[in-house]
Amino acid sequence: MEHKYLAVPWGGRVVTEDGWSGRLMGAYLAPRSQQISHVMIRRGFPGRPQQAKLENARQDADGTLMLPSQKQDSATPARGSVPFTAKTVVHCSGGVSLPLRGLVLDRQRLRVEYLLVGTGGDAWAVPMHQVDKLASGSPSVALSKADIEKLPVFRPDAEAHCNALAALAQADITQDIFAAVQVQVTDGMAYLTGNVRLTVQKAEAEKAVASARGVLNVQNAVAADWDLSIAIAQAMAQEGLTRQGLVTVKSLLGRVRLSGHLATQELVDSAEAVAAEVAGVRSVAHDIQVRPLPAPEPAAVAEATGH
Repeated sequence: MEHKYLAVPWGGRVVTEDGWSGRLMGAYLAPRSQQISHVMIRRGFPGRPQQAKLENARQDADGTLMLPSQKQDSATPARGSVPFTAKTVVHCSGGVSLPLRGLVLDRQRLRVEYLLVGTGGDAWAVPMHQVDKLASGSPSVALSKADIEKLPVFRPDAEAHCNALAALAQADITQDIFAAVQVQVTDGMAYLTGNVRLTVQKAEAEKAVASARGVLNVQNAVAADWDLSIAIAQAMAQEGLTRQGLVTVKSLLGRVRLSGHLATQELVDSAEAVAAEVAGVRSVAHDIQVRPLPAPEPAAVAEATGH
């Protein structure tokens, strides 16, 4: 899956191509671009935090931030950059303030997508459309503390993935409803693929995974058998196959069987190929018979040609 986010939680592990490692202590917002250009790293204790450029950073599934080699002339943030650290306070509605625990960035643009706020063991992900005055260094959010505690909790991808699998298993009371559903978590985004029998089960899978700690959002590409059968029938109609005979479609967790009859073997092969290309299809079998279309009667031909 394509990586969308870059997580910068205070205390998170960071390593560089230069061979040194440390812990994230903060980040800097560039005044003009509004990008997070640099991070603050503590390499040992006691020790003075060091600054490192964030551009071209990568991230492991366990949350480790991996930075490219740091050149001396690029390690200093631009003048006027706004620092964010554990001392930064986020002001909530109702007069309550919570400490900033880190940031989640758009990986390509390095713009802030979420603020991580909270106390204790939880850091809730507040989306930027709820945030005001970020560039001032003293951000505020249009949410109460109770509202914030209803938001998704940030966790590293590896942990979020385990939580998502557990949530899906707990929602599967018969242990076979979601047996053909796969889950991947990348940058807090859960990607669901695979198959279920009913459309409502697709929604239930998404609801279960969305409730897992560490899942910020869900992209649901699970295919339900009913929807899959309709999609295959529509694809065949677009190819004109239904004008050359009759094909019925049945799907069982993405294993598709085609029945009926078509005019030529070439059309049978086309029907099988069209079905196999529909997203969510795991396999295709068929017992379609070749049955040539009846020749038009002479009277019908004469009427059609005007003779």
